[in-house]
Amino acid sequence: MGQRPMAIYWGSLEEAVKHHLKGWQEFPYKSQGQNESFSKVLFRALGFPEVKADSESNLTMNQILRLAYVDQISKTTALMREEDFDSILKRKTIAELLFGVYDDTLYADEINLRQAEIALKDIEVQIRGVEDVFEAVGEKIDGLKIQKETESTKARLSELLAEIQKANNESTRIRDTSSTEIYELRTLLENARAIEDQKIAETKALKFEISDASIFITTISNRLRALEDSLHTRATLGDVPNCPYCDIPIKELEGKTKCQLSGREIQGDFGKAKMLKMREELRYQLKESNQIQEKRRARLIRLEDELRLQQERTELARQSFQQKIKTAKSARDNRLDSLFQERGKLESAIEQLAKLKKYVDVMARLGAEKGRLNVIIAELKTAIEDKRRKMSGRWHQANAAIEQATKYILANDLPQQEEFRNVESFSLEFGKNTFLLNGKNNFSASSNAILKNAVNFGILFASSEDDEFRFPRFILCDNIEDGGMTEPRSKNFQKVIAAMSEQASKPFQIIFSTSMIDESLDNTPYCVGPYYTRSNKSLDLAGGNSPSRSVPD
Repeated sequence: MGQRPMAIYWGSLEEAVKHHLKGWQEFPYKSQGQNESFSKVLFRALGFPEVKADSESNLTMNQILRLAYVDQISKTTALMREEDFDSILKRKTIAELLFGVYDDTLYADEINLRQAEIALKDIEVQIRGVEDVFEAVGEKIDGLKIQKETESTKARLSELLAEIQKANNESTRIRDTSSTEIYELRTLLENARAIEDQKIAETKALKFEISDASIFITTISNRLRALEDSLHTRATLGDVPNCPYCDIPIKELEGKTKCQLSGREIQGDFGKAKMLKMREELRYQLKESNQIQEKRRARLIRLEDELRLQQERTELARQSFQQKIKTAKSARDNRLDSLFQERGKLESAIEQLAKLKKYVDVMARLGAEKGRLNVIIAELKTAIEDKRRKMSGRWHQANAAIEQATKYILANDLPQQEEFRNVESFSLEFGKNTFLLNGKNNFSASSNAILKNAVNFGILFASSEDDEFRFPRFILCDNIEDGGMTEPRSKNFQKVIAAMSEQASKPFQIIFSTSMIDESLDNTPYCVGPYYTRSNKSLDLAGGNSPSRSVPD
């Protein structure tokens, strides 16, 4: 039954219960094609960045909860819930994410840096290839020189064509007006023009598609940005709006939130659920549109290069055809033979120069791209170094807050472990999945249980005072009575946690299981559900009534 999908309802719990199966969206355990995994969707809804735990897989909600669930199966010296196929990198990544250390822009920068370095190497290979072409033909990469040679060769061709025309006008011999050769030249010209027209039409159509798609992408981006701003504004101002006229919070009338102007009922979450769903749809459209647009731009570059080369071919075919129409070759006119041979050489030289000019243009474009990539690489390296420095500072800040909360819990433990009241050093060892107090963690079994829970609750309370933590502010404690825990010590721990909870400034949730509840906490709003005894078991097969407990609102 593993790897089951998850259904998500974009609304309040009360609305979800009312809708039953209608309006729910189901997401698979793992991403499948265009269907994203529920972990990825939940991460985005929580504002978590997408994080890769290793080279093949992303972090999942299961990995996040490893630090929030203090179970009975894992060793009391284990910092996180133990699991098979674990890795040091995975545990460190979880810590960096939940402690607010992980910067998703750093991961993006590192990816962009690798891509830029790969692109730079590819550009350098292409540059060497172009240089090899010029070396093979014995030319230097000099665009101005090639341009001048092209102009002078075309000028000489024009003069030569004039000489051919003059020689034909002066000739009194019978001209050979071979219709076969004229037909071949005409066909060649028509084909060249048809290909050129097709290239022009394709280029214009593609430019229109790119322009139209750019407008569409801009529209989607603006809508997504406006939606993100709206969600951010909601998160800043809170869910309950103020009256736009008097700026007084809207009150509930008859148990429902209503507009004081129109009297209409206002939706509980003020459209947040629909906005989240719409944001997912816009993100997908924007991603797909950008991918298609990149393919269009790449195709446009190829089409423009092909069009320039085809225009050169068409021009040469036109000149050849026009000249043939005006002149008919005499079989015995040696002068015309010589002129035609020279014309062929000049036309070949022009075509060769056009190819060299194309390589010069390519070299210029590659050089500009190389310069751009070098700038990008330098900027990314600087940004990565700066972000790594900030991450290091954040790591020490988060650990200091956790250490402070953990020390407080240990200092208020019953006086059974001297080291708990004289803490000289404290460290979280995610690489080894453990923690160290004064350089060790091999205390008595009950003290290890207290220490382990103190660490986990220290993380919870530190996150409740520091908004940079991404820890979900939830903990499930199911092992406080491990290792021969005495009843007085367990009850004292409960009172310490309850007192700290009352002082916390941010909301959170604690699920704390115990069979030795402190009398001062029993039958209070902290207790949820019935009280189970040997005579009142959790499975009531006889159908009797269980003693009730108070349930907090």
